[in-house]
Amino acid sequence: MSAGRYRTPVELEEPVRTQSADGSAVLVHVPAGTDFAEIRCLRQDEAVLSDRVDGMATHEICLRYREDIAGGWLVAAKGRRFRILSAADEDLRGRTVLCLAEEEET
Repeated sequence: MSAGRYRTPVELEEPVRTQSADGSAVLVHVPAGTDFAEIRCLRQDEAVLSDRVDGMATHEICLRYREDIAGGWLVAAKGRRFRILSAADEDLRGRTVLCLAEEEET
């Protein structure tokens, strides 16, 4: 693990289920800390959704190890937002966590 690998400052947001005033369940994201990450674009694609072209980008985000990161978390970096699809201990030694994420439209 090289300190130079993690160059991008990121804000982590954890999904939390709450209840709205009318009793329905609401999913909100609350700040879960800051960190530095390596972000790489793996794939870019276009699809026609609701009669319009929509771009999709899949990224790999590597962070120092944390046990709490899971699918559904958000990562914000330099004005961009990524939704984590999956997260796993990269080498099974508790050093890094490797996340597969999709970039959200802003």
